[in-house]
Amino acid sequence: MGSVKVKAPTRKAKAAATRQRIIKAATAEFIASGYHGTPMASIAKRAGVAVQTVYFIFHTKPELFAAALDAAVLGPEGKVPMEQRWARDAVEGSRAPQAAVESFIRGSAPILRRASALNTVARGAAPTDTELAEVYHSRERLRVNAYRDFVNDLALPVGTNSARAADILITMISPEFYLTLRQERDWQHAEIVDWLVTTIPGLMLGTA
Repeated sequence: MGSVKVKAPTRKAKAAATRQRIIKAATAEFIASGYHGTPMASIAKRAGVAVQTVYFIFHTKPELFAAALDAAVLGPEGKVPMEQRWARDAVEGSRAPQAAVESFIRGSAPILRRASALNTVARGAAPTDTELAEVYHSRERLRVNAYRDFVNDLALPVGTNSARAADILITMISPEFYLTLRQERDWQHAEIVDWLVTTIPGLMLGTA
């Protein structure tokens, strides 16, 4: 029997793998040491590349942080668009507002799990770094606008204050609220999701 030839990775595939390795290393370093406490050299060392390689690919630390945060939001497949498509799918998949809100929360949960820690790092460092502040605020605007658009698309009960309903969703499906329960109160991820699914629809729709 002839031996099977293994196709060598292409240059593009190698570059993509290096990029992902740097992002993974940056995520770990930023969460462990904070934004200002993480030099690019530490990220390079963890990733197993030269620091010049990190700068060649990402140019600046804010740009690398943005890539890490976006990767956390998009997930390992990198297929969920930044406008958070699952929000639209939650509305289109169910005409009942309660079921749509429940679907939205479950769709948001994996992103909260992946991105909350990095988001908190950005929020803490933003006041002392203008470039990082723009990264943080631009991603927060995307989140808030997506949540408001979702609420506006719901068939809310007559008399429901849509602005108040959006405020509830924005506040309770947030990195800060998630980490308060996960880290400070030691709730497990599944417990948080179940509680949010049980609690938020009633608060938003006035049925609690």
